[in-house]
Amino acid sequence: MLDAIDARNWRGLAEELETCCWSGLFAQMAAEQKLFSIEDSLDAINQKLERRHPHVFGSGTAKTPEEVKLRWDEIKAQEKAEKSQTPELLGSVRGRAGAAEASQLTSRAAGVGFDWPNAARCSRNWMRS
Repeated sequence: MLDAIDARNWRGLAEELETCCWSGLFAQMAAEQKLFSIEDSLDAINQKLERRHPHVFGSGTAKTPEEVKLRWDEIKAQEKAEKSQTPELLGSVRGRAGAAEASQLTSRAAGVGFDWPNAARCSRNWMRS
């Protein structure tokens, strides 16, 4: 999110905020159903920040922003590997609603250079079926 702000990438910021809004909405819905509390969600965020910033909360060291980002990415990759053996493209989106999963997969595919040759035509054909 901070990268989008620094780059004045308002579209990117809007996408980041959309994710935050959905997270808050789902946390509220879960709390209302007494599945877990919003405090549980905040505690999970806190634990993640502590795990991924050992130079702040532990004995790790990082002298530059690049080192911080590198260590964050390494820890994140290690966490994903421990959670699942599924391919990176599909890994963390399982269990989401279909439209949310499709959106996430589309974003990930675009991130590695894939794009539909004619998305508008694909959408029209899908709508007819």
